[in-house]
Amino acid sequence: MIFTKGPVVVAKDFYDKPQGLIRIGHQVYFLKRGIRDNLESEAKGLEALICANHSLVIPHPILIDHDHKGYFLISESLDLRHPPNWYSAARGISDLHLNTSTNYGWACNNWIGLDEQINTWSENWSCFFINWRIKPKLEKLKRLGFHLNKEKNLLSAIDFHLSTHNPEPALLHGDLWRGNIGFTEHGPAVFDPSCYYGDREVDIAMTKLFGSFPPQFYQTYCYFTPLYSLSSTRHTIYNFYHILNHAIIFGGNYFAECKKYAISLLD
Repeated sequence: MIFTKGPVVVAKDFYDKPQGLIRIGHQVYFLKRGIRDNLESEAKGLEALICANHSLVIPHPILIDHDHKGYFLISESLDLRHPPNWYSAARGISDLHLNTSTNYGWACNNWIGLDEQINTWSENWSCFFINWRIKPKLEKLKRLGFHLNKEKNLLSAIDFHLSTHNPEPALLHGDLWRGNIGFTEHGPAVFDPSCYYGDREVDIAMTKLFGSFPPQFYQTYCYFTPLYSLSSTRHTIYNFYHILNHAIIFGGNYFAECKKYAISLLD
């Protein structure tokens, strides 16, 4: 073992390991390199998910440290080679969303991918999503030289669709796409969270963004926690946030995707 439950003890031969699975003796861990704030945000998100009530498997964060290559996070390694059980995944996500708060937001800002996510507490869902999700991304894109036409009209359209929607603030994974879920012998696992309290449909909408989960997932989820309505426009708004974020991080075709989403919301 290279770690203890008391003060962390690191083996001398650990440093300078590449990112990915690492084996020390008989133990396997996962090492992820990145920006310190980003890694700390991920570790706090994992800890929040671990402390919540649900049946999902969450990898335990173990250590954040640095070497000459920069900062890294070591977490528990999961064996994700087991057959998918989408019924259990849906039940686990449903249970996760039953962990609630009185307001929307999070105790601190965190990260969504490689860009910061603002989490100022708010009592109003439309205000929260416009002021702390959409607007910061639009402002950052402007600084990168990308402008969307009719921005005021776009924000008004978003407010129109969200202002009468008052969902209970649910604990969200925040980045729930197919790459952040896997299946272990102990059940479905989720990782790489960007947690906050918000409309649980945010998570459900994102499951459809980069290749939908199987139909059984949605059928099971809705059986245990019915969606407020089948509002495709609301889901478009929620995924617009992620497209804006991808445009900031990756550029390229995501700029065109931003325009498509904006046109759709203005129709």
